[in-house]
Amino acid sequence: MVTISADVSDNFGLEDVSFTANGVSLGEETTPPYQIVWDTTLVPDGSYALKVAVQDRAGGLNSTTTAFTVRNGTTRIEETDSAITYSGTWAQGNEARAWSAETAAVATLTAFPAQAMLRFNGTGATWIGFRGPQAGIANVYVDGVQVATVDLFDSVEHVQGVAYNVAGLAPGPHTLVVEATGSRNPLSTDPFVVIDAFKILEP
Repeated sequence: MVTISADVSDNFGLEDVSFTANGVSLGEETTPPYQIVWDTTLVPDGSYALKVAVQDRAGGLNSTTTAFTVRNGTTRIEETDSAITYSGTWAQGNEARAWSAETAAVATLTAFPAQAMLRFNGTGATWIGFRGPQAGIANVYVDGVQVATVDLFDSVEHVQGVAYNVAGLAPGPHTLVVEATGSRNPLSTDPFVVIDAFKILEP
């Protein structure tokens, strides 16, 4: 988790300060302190151009960019990767939200349970999915053992959010299964379960 701060001022007063990494929005602030927290574990290791853009109340715009390198020792696997096996009914290639790599797989309403099995080599894995008013309940299995039941309901949408994380596994091959159960929180409108990506913690 990295806190990014911008020390900015303007004679006309500031309208907003926005932050991006390689062109992808990290958020914006309209009041001081102008800072955001970036969870770098949700992106692949590599080089990033961090840009801070400032707009004042007179319509003026200014920006600055700096280089940043992420080295978390992680590998990101998108939902289309061959390391993931799907069973049951999934709508793949969904583009309804700002998903990682633009698409996600969504367990539909037609057949439950529906499973997505990730095979990975490492010491942990993070399921990146979706929480929101339309989200359902999923079971999570690690190496064939159920380790959690996750209620993905939230009153607001969280796209590319962490749905579940497991760490501390012995180095080596493992499986992580996300099972869409078809059930939902009474406050949820639908039982949708989303596979957007996985992050693998390397040995």
